[in-house]
Amino acid sequence: MNQLTVLGCGKSTGRMSAKRWSLVAIAAIIVAAVAVLFIVRAFESADTARFEAEVSELAVPHEWQKTVDVVRPVQYVCLSTNPCPSIFQRWTANEPVTEAVLAEIAKPAGLVLTIDGPCQRHPQNSGDDSLCSAQATKNGHSYTFDVLLPEGAQYPDLIIEVRPVANG
Repeated sequence: MNQLTVLGCGKSTGRMSAKRWSLVAIAAIIVAAVAVLFIVRAFESADTARFEAEVSELAVPHEWQKTVDVVRPVQYVCLSTNPCPSIFQRWTANEPVTEAVLAEIAKPAGLVLTIDGPCQRHPQNSGDDSLCSAQATKNGHSYTFDVLLPEGAQYPDLIIEVRPVANG
């Protein structure tokens, strides 16, 4: 007479069986894991947005055409061969790209570029030609600018790659 009857469960003594405790524990772990996943993703998204905002300070002329835009977001686990966060952009210019143009692109982002030489076609080269490159570092990110003249093109492409500074 001291036994409780739970609908659909038959007779019970008022205590949960070991099997039920296991199911409740598993459910709690799953709920906690999903909650942690959502929290981590929220932080990753916020960090990616800050990173993209920092890179968007670059003043690439509006008339240039962006032909490639790859953003690798912040992730809990990143591989050295596929660093994150990172951004890869390719722009087709509608004018010559000089050292002064590169400096003007970088200036609003607070970057001081180290440019490897004059951005001009090398007379002995034919086909696709690397005109110059520049580097800068800001907030733990390495910025690389490569100016390339595709074969037959009148004006060069600018490739911008931003990735975490390599440790080591």
